Amino acid sequence: MSVKAVRPHRIAGVVNIPASKSYGHRLLIESLASGNPVTVKGNLIGDDIDATVGCLEAVGARTERTARGIKVTPPVNPTKRCEVFCGESGSTLRFLISVLPAMGVEATFKGAGELPSRPVGALLDCLAAAGVTANKPRLPFTLSGGFASGTRFNLKNLKSSQDVSGLLMAMPLIEGASLEIDGALPSEGYVAVTLETLEAFGVRYERKGNVYRPLSSYGVPGVTEAEGDWSSAAFIAVAGVLAGETETRGLKYPSLQPDSVILELLKKAGADVEFTDGALVARKSDLRAIEFNADGCPDLVPAMSVALAAAKGTSVIKGVDRLRFKESDRIASVIKMLAAFGIAAEYADNALIIRGGELKSGAAVDGAGDHRIAMSAAVAASAAYGENESVIYGAECVSKSYADFYVDLISLGGLVYER
Repeated sequence: MSVKAVRPHRIAGVVNIPASKSYGHRLLIESLASGNPVTVKGNLIGDDIDATVGCLEAVGARTERTARGIKVTPPVNPTKRCEVFCGESGSTLRFLISVLPAMGVEATFKGAGELPSRPVGALLDCLAAAGVTANKPRLPFTLSGGFASGTRFNLKNLKSSQDVSGLLMAMPLIEGASLEIDGALPSEGYVAVTLETLEAFGVRYERKGNVYRPLSSYGVPGVTEAEGDWSSAAFIAVAGVLAGETETRGLKYPSLQPDSVILELLKKAGADVEFTDGALVARKSDLRAIEFNADGCPDLVPAMSVALAAAKGTSVIKGVDRLRFKESDRIASVIKMLAAFGIAAEYADNALIIRGGELKSGAAVDGAGDHRIAMSAAVAASAAYGENESVIYGAECVSKSYADFYVDLISLGGLVYER
């Protein structure tokens, strides 16, 4: 287990952010489904992306990392049976649960960390009604069966937009398929990202109410590039707002990534932030308490919790119940992390309540196997009052999404070292 110590220090400088996982997972899996050799451009790094690449190779695809990105060469004849290890990546699991059966692949799915405890029952029930069944309700399980032409998928009790995205990727492989969503669609912005990436492969969808129908199948792709990751950029921006000035490059704005709302949330809290010349610039600011709903951007909660911990007043982040089923129980992890820095926070009625104050140095934080908790703790430690070092246990978990996070933090002036 890696243990990092972080001391308070001014944070200032420029960072080139990694490519978006949201785009990377989708473009890589859609490359497999398309049957055409594709290079997905972008700085695609992290354990989750590696998990998706490994799964593509398990199906028989060849992958090659190049200076431009990752080249995927799908197999002429995909393997009929295989085992795919999804690591701790929920996107990899939920997307391939639909896509592999649509390709005629019988797959055994395995995972690590908290992934086996993440709820996938709604998706498995939907697939079972359509002819593909799992031998167990939770990982590891094997999916067998197939989808007939004209399959009508019906998703009920939906917990994650990833279930919808996986089916949208799969349906162009099934003649006459359609999808009806029964109830509200959480994090609809991520579905918009899926539809955008599918358009690069020539796939168009018709939507009437809650019913989706593909109007075309996969073709030879156009430009396939994963834009910079707003989820990762949020930590660098908060570091700038609390401890100096940062410039994050490689981003697109406006962006369909739901986490690009970090710009507006920080502005709402009184931060001096702007998107200019292709970069997100964040400067040290006095913050005020705000209220917002995180249902559409749950991954921003850890970073925003640190920003609001330093704000004047009591902030309320609504729509947080889904955070129970991340790499950790992220509600509990955020509350514990803030408490370590002397900030009171509590949960009530699907909301996280943060009583802003002064972040105190000398914290001891359990990363809880959660990349976003470890990164949040490092930002809080850099901006904390005092001179004492804070310690993050299990700090290596940042490799899930942002392997160079500590390197970048040090380049910005962060005092980070191994204990």
